[in-house]
Amino acid sequence: MDEATSRRLAFVKYLYHIGVQQSAAPELMAAAAVLTFHDAAEFFLQIASEYLNTGASQPAFLEYWELLRRKLPSELAQKEGMRRLNKARVSLKHSGTLPSRLDVESFRTTTTVFFTENTPLVFGIGFDAISLLSFVRPEDARQQLERAEGLHEAGEYVA
Repeated sequence: MDEATSRRLAFVKYLYHIGVQQSAAPELMAAAAVLTFHDAAEFFLQIASEYLNTGASQPAFLEYWELLRRKLPSELAQKEGMRRLNKARVSLKHSGTLPSRLDVESFRTTTTVFFTENTPLVFGIGFDAISLLSFVRPEDARQQLERAEGLHEAGEYVA
């Protein structure tokens, strides 16, 4: 995967984390998570479409499943959950219908599973392997942070 794709996926992960934070807010404000989760998922699908060279130009949200199915060994996960998220987004954005707390929690779970299952399928890496460190400049600072992250994951807190 090239650096540009990696950086774009890092932005998807950033949006996802913002959505998770929004989903924990009081019910009225948590509704914003629906928009953020949808934006993150749609950007992911757009990147996947480009990465796999589907040849499509700005398909509708749910059309990505068919386009990507042609290029993948299996269909993307969470189509029905994403259909529900898409409907909630349209209802919120165009009709002012606020989702319930239960709906927001469901969308958080659906979006988490969407990224967890589909990132390895499309890009061959785990969603947890995507790092915002790709945005850090200069190069030596990023390398030090990556080293520290690796040590942390290995339980080497002193090092």
